[in-house]
Amino acid sequence: MLRLPPFRYLAPRTVEQAAHMRAEERTGDAGRGRYRSVPQYERRPFTPAVLIGLRGIASLKSISGSPEQEMRIGAG
Repeated sequence: MLRLPPFRYLAPRTVEQAAHMRAEERTGDAGRGRYRSVPQYERRPFTPAVLIGLRGIASLKSISGSPEQEMRIGAG
């Protein structure tokens, strides 16, 4: 079984918190702003120190509006 290297996991509750966490982490990222999924992380093409999970952001799971007007579907 392949084990993940150690990393810090952050779990924001809002999009604003996620953006703030990402901005703080990029200061030590040397501008590499790459976003990866966990399966890509398991193959170890790189070793990030921080993983920011978006699962807990309720606004990304929403669907609002109507087909007649405008629909807004969250990314989650």
